[in-house]
Amino acid sequence: MDYKKLLYVIWDYFLISLGTLVYCLAWTSFLQPNGLASGGLTGLCTIVQYGTNGAIPIGFSFPVLNVFLLVLAFLILGKSFGFKTIYVIGLSSLLFAILPKFNGEIIPLNLEVLMDNKLMVAIVGASLEAAGIGFVLLRGGSTGGTDIVAMIINKYWPVSVGKVYLF
Repeated sequence: MDYKKLLYVIWDYFLISLGTLVYCLAWTSFLQPNGLASGGLTGLCTIVQYGTNGAIPIGFSFPVLNVFLLVLAFLILGKSFGFKTIYVIGLSSLLFAILPKFNGEIIPLNLEVLMDNKLMVAIVGASLEAAGIGFVLLRGGSTGGTDIVAMIINKYWPVSVGKVYLF
């Protein structure tokens, strides 16, 4: 195997892992502790967690609901996309299960000012979530859910993934 190609793959997965960590921190440190939910499949999983009083955690419902979309991703977008997406969904599920146990100790900043203002929490959480997803998408992966739908639409119609999100 070519070492240059191997380093490229390692760099891809490093950035995808970093993006996934930022994405999950946004949810577990900002959105979930404040009773907020964003859009997409993660938002739906958050609502399911809230609705079941934690009986069905995001770390469980997230991979389960992504199975159908993963099959589509493999068939339509190819194996490389699918493997990166499976990696992100697996890592996200693990992080969604582990990070809440730290109860805000991961981000050692004094966030009391932010936590008192739900609008600021939503802005910071959504910004971090978007940055994390951006890293993952930039390296050809996906966090699953609506990312997969947006990339499938992008493959067949000349509409950017960002515009699909806006619609």
